[in-house]
Amino acid sequence: MNIGDFTTTLPTGTALQMNDDGYFGAKVARTYDQDHGGNDPIVIDRVVACLKELAGTGEALEFAIGTGRIALPLSASGCKVKGIELSNAMVAELRKKETDGSLQVEIGDMVSARIPGAFSLVYLVFNTIDNLVTQEAQTACFENAARHLVPGGRFLIETRVPPVQRIPFGQTTLAFACDEKHIGVDEFDLVNQTYTSNHVWMTGDRHEFLSIPFRYAWPSEMDLMAWGSPCFWSGLHATFRVSFSWAVNSFGVKFPSDECGLVSL
Repeated sequence: MNIGDFTTTLPTGTALQMNDDGYFGAKVARTYDQDHGGNDPIVIDRVVACLKELAGTGEALEFAIGTGRIALPLSASGCKVKGIELSNAMVAELRKKETDGSLQVEIGDMVSARIPGAFSLVYLVFNTIDNLVTQEAQTACFENAARHLVPGGRFLIETRVPPVQRIPFGQTTLAFACDEKHIGVDEFDLVNQTYTSNHVWMTGDRHEFLSIPFRYAWPSEMDLMAWGSPCFWSGLHATFRVSFSWAVNSFGVKFPSDECGLVSL
């Protein structure tokens, strides 16, 4: 199979469609952790340690909590965690892993959904900010985070630095996976700062295709999203700082295309 003509293999396969759970319906949710999320216990332990330190003695809120890949071990570490999630199917997978059913999750969009509480940390991990495909939506996400934070609270975003410098000159596609079971190709629109991740999974003679739209943002643009958000300049939120790590993210794991942004209020 050739990366350049991978779509020609699809007639014998199935295209996974968007539904009320967004692009993360039951089919995707069942295999999300192994196909997308990653389960390396060393990395998860570092993520949990970082988030617990940032939350301090306060509560943490995860936007797009998903299957609880991070929130459940963070909760088990002693940090009180709540979540917001668009997909019922993803939350159903979280509940299967949960031992006591105590983790509170609000079903809704992280742009506007509210959950009771005042949090010392709101966080987004694993490129989830890119699921918001307009600048307006991403800015609204900053505003919603600010509405949930206590004075002195923090909003942390983990996402990749856009890998556009690795795209061959004159082309718009970049392969990110290629093995006997999975092919992945990102297609970029450099003018609108959007990209589409195209996946093909192969099992025997069966192929399944999933295409998900995203929007990437540079660290400097995220600075402006926060600076331009009225919620960050209310009387309750007096101080502001953004810090980015381009080489080593806050979890102590080297990813040349990753970034971490930390907004302190």
